[in-house]
Amino acid sequence: MNTIWIFIFFIFIILFCWILFLLFKTKKQFKKSQNDLLQLKDILYTAPHGYYFEYQTTDKIFSYCSDKLRLLLNITDKTSPFQNLIKNINSKEYHTVLKLFYDLKEQEKPFDTEITDSTTQMHFSLNGRIIYSTILNQKLFIVWFNNHSFEHQRLLIEQKEAQILSEKINIFSSALNLIPFPISLKKGNFSFINTFFKKNETETTNFHWNELKASFDEAESLSLRYGQDKTSEEGLQVLLKDTETTYKQLLKELPLGVALFNSTGKLQFFNSIFSNHWMLDHSFLKKMPSFEDILDKIQEKNLLLQIKDFSLYKKTELEIFLNLTHTREEFLYLSGNKIIKQTMLVAPKGGILILTEQK
Repeated sequence: MNTIWIFIFFIFIILFCWILFLLFKTKKQFKKSQNDLLQLKDILYTAPHGYYFEYQTTDKIFSYCSDKLRLLLNITDKTSPFQNLIKNINSKEYHTVLKLFYDLKEQEKPFDTEITDSTTQMHFSLNGRIIYSTILNQKLFIVWFNNHSFEHQRLLIEQKEAQILSEKINIFSSALNLIPFPISLKKGNFSFINTFFKKNETETTNFHWNELKASFDEAESLSLRYGQDKTSEEGLQVLLKDTETTYKQLLKELPLGVALFNSTGKLQFFNSIFSNHWMLDHSFLKKMPSFEDILDKIQEKNLLLQIKDFSLYKKTELEIFLNLTHTREEFLYLSGNKIIKQTMLVAPKGGILILTEQK
């Protein structure tokens, strides 16, 4: 009888030890899983703006939203499901993004998409991926959120500016098409010929051809070629006046400051960009000041603070202006952290042409 009780006692001890062993092993695996998740979070913490991930066990779905992403979307729940997370972004792409995430989990299809919050105008790029964990024996579905709001706004501005520029080009092209003589314009890879030129391109003997050129840098130059009808002297005068008007209009439309001086050094033409660069009043420039007068006016406005000896600088500039034979470029550092690139060249019809560009 005692032998039976002893046997039962040993069996009980063995079972108890086995249960303790299983509990210890389970706790160790659980702790290792937690450490793996913490390590994964540390790795994912390097994501630029935030991330969300979830994985599914046999009876539960675990999800996690990073601190960066919660701060970015102004949410507090770290375990908020993905649909609630996306709902917090007021966007018309809500259902599209949900379907992409569903396909990621069900069909293992990675995705890259963009989403815009119509309330805050924040713009995100979303990258959905799968990470396979051999330790957890799980698939983790991760979505990276990258805040591209600044780049998106800048892109919208650039698109708007491009649209405005395109509209200006179309208006300018339409105006050139109305002129009743052939015009050809070329700058770098850009070229344009008006409608009259296309219709009369082969009738070269009926026109006296003229060409105007202006160099902006060593790589590119602007070439304007136009034809004058030889049949009427009166017509030539009209065409000459129209050509001068067209040429001046072209200079006004250039994205550069333009100032044209005659052979005596008096200002003949300028556009608004030139006057803006040097903060010069139109009333002053319309009085046809000399290049020396313009330098004095610029000095009065204290724009050339980096020049220690203005008298010496002025003397040097006037000598270069009066004896210019080839293109000259210089960079001027103005007050207010402005940098102006100034190009001085001999004008096609004589005189000096000055081009300014803000860098």
